[in-house]
Amino acid sequence: MELSKLADDRRKADEARKREEIERLAREAEEDRQQEALRKAQEKKKKEMLRQRAVLESNCALKPVMTDAEIARCR
Repeated sequence: MELSKLADDRRKADEARKREEIERLAREAEEDRQQEALRKAQEKKKKEMLRQRAVLESNCALKPVMTDAEIARCR
């Protein structure tokens, strides 16, 4: 009787450790997914800013017919 109780307690402890390990791995995987999503969003934002800047700079070729406001916007 005593041996079966010890074996049962050991089995329950092993199951609890396995459950905790699975939960920890699941949390880590979720954190990794969130970090990757954040990194991708930042990269997308950076690319968009660079694209907008390139468009702005392409429109900023100084010409003799530009107003002072247009020249100021290009600087």
